[in-house]
Amino acid sequence: METQITFVITSRDGDILYQTPDGKEYVVKHKDVCQRKLEMIKVAQLTDLPIRDVCQIFGFKSKQTFYHAKSVLEEIGSVGLFPRKTGPKRNYVMSEELVARAIELRFHTDWNMYAIGEKLREE
Repeated sequence: METQITFVITSRDGDILYQTPDGKEYVVKHKDVCQRKLEMIKVAQLTDLPIRDVCQIFGFKSKQTFYHAKSVLEEIGSVGLFPRKTGPKRNYVMSEELVARAIELRFHTDWNMYAIGEKLREE
């Protein structure tokens, strides 16, 4: 079975809008980064548009975003397109012992955070 589908892709207020000639619409919200990346890859592979233009339509500033998303999709699938938290995975400033000591001082004294901080610096 073969079906031909015709639609127009536009960007509206950061969202991606697919419209059929008979007025039906499908919207990909701007905040849905994973879906926008997946749609960007589909459109790039199905059209002759330059990658830069496809990236621009989907709200991405560089071709690097496309190529990175495409390689992640090919390697591990769509789950790899979900945004991940960046930054430290643990508290590098305070060790677990120091945190435990601060909690102990907080609940066993009537000191405020400044007094506790000063005491910990002394120790």
